[in-house]
Amino acid sequence: MEFLARVMKWGPSLHPHHQFHYYLQVPDHDLIYRYRSGVRTVFSGSEDKGDIEVRLNSRGYRGLEWAAVAPPDTFRVVVLGDSSTFGLRIDEDSTYPQVLKRLLEGRLKAADPDSTGRVEVLNMGIPGYTSLQGARLWETEAKQLKPDFLVWALGFNDSFMHPDPDRLRIETLANPLRFWLDGWARKSRLAFTAAWFLDQRGRPMHFGPRVGRGDFDDNVRVVLGQAQRAGIGTAVVDLNIPNFYARGVLEAAAADHQAPFLHVRSLFEEHKAASMGTVEKPNLAEPGLGRAERRSLTLRALSVGSQESLLALIARPDLPGRQFDIMAMNDRGESGDEMANDGVFTVM
Repeated sequence: MEFLARVMKWGPSLHPHHQFHYYLQVPDHDLIYRYRSGVRTVFSGSEDKGDIEVRLNSRGYRGLEWAAVAPPDTFRVVVLGDSSTFGLRIDEDSTYPQVLKRLLEGRLKAADPDSTGRVEVLNMGIPGYTSLQGARLWETEAKQLKPDFLVWALGFNDSFMHPDPDRLRIETLANPLRFWLDGWARKSRLAFTAAWFLDQRGRPMHFGPRVGRGDFDDNVRVVLGQAQRAGIGTAVVDLNIPNFYARGVLEAAAADHQAPFLHVRSLFEEHKAASMGTVEKPNLAEPGLGRAERRSLTLRALSVGSQESLLALIARPDLPGRQFDIMAMNDRGESGDEMANDGVFTVM
């Protein structure tokens, strides 16, 4: 039956990118899934880099092994994140936790030449993780590592639509049969099809964010509060380009906890503006006529359901190649939207 299921490709198809990560996962009662331990494999990188080796340690995280307690005279940093932290399509040394490690070592040595300058940066980023998974990872594992500093870089995946929110997925895995089937489905096409069939049967068609805005805010604040009460330094990084509410939540939480806040997209935009200068943008009303000033785009979409946000993928004909902007849309009666919850969304 397994052979037949594979040959006939039963069940839904998975993009090779998602298939790679799906079979690296094992089910977890607290985290929905985690990565397998002790894996060495190859992932397709960018065109200029080719294949990328991925090494997972005995805990299932990218990079070298680490001890439960940091070695003497070592500054330990824990980074909670998703695929941006994990470092999809780039080699291990190019991931930003590794870059941070080298920068900190250099600054420690420059500040005190007699110091050991030893720094550990533990990359605990797992592709696909939300703030709920990050908060649970902090509670069950990360804080037991007793870091000196915590970097929070989660939120990218929270607003992505899913048939079941993360909390419901965790509740589902409390069923021993479903937990076993979920684990088997990551090894067997037959089990994968059976799990998919059970999910679809009788399911109401309701899609919503994996983690809502209120829960996202709670998750960030709980972790920052616990870390600071334990004397652990904190910083908040916003890498969440598609998540329309991430910046406001993260920036407010960082300010309330007096933690440094880094909005990466703003830094990229500043660098882009400095390196490119003013880009000629076409007048939308008169195609072909270049205009130097920035123009706003009025775009509305009818909602299917009662979501409070949407994302619009906007083509950029003014730039070479196939380049797009992701633009948040809202139905909250703010940022240009005329009326809240009327089913008409407006670009923010």
